[in-house]
Amino acid sequence: MITIDGNVLERELIEWGAQRVLTSVHVVGQAGGGYQLIVTTSWKQGNFVLVNTRSETPRQFVSIDRLLKFLDRCGLITEFILLMPARAARRRGKG
Repeated sequence: MITIDGNVLERELIEWGAQRVLTSVHVVGQAGGGYQLIVTTSWKQGNFVLVNTRSETPRQFVSIDRLLKFLDRCGLITEFILLMPARAARRRGKG
């Protein structure tokens, strides 16, 4: 689990990307479904979660596809690697 130390608004995230101060961008799956975006920077210590502008609650993306479109629109994506945990082999049952 990643500890959240602060919030980041979309406009700030875009600025940080343009300034090339982002050191990591984490996509974190949520237990209830959806994904959150958590970033770290080279100049400000801690992990920052992307929040909605009005409510300042963590922004939830319903799918990886929508999150990737957001990152692309913001100019924050050059490479995206998705690692999935290994799942136990499923057994085929009869009927």
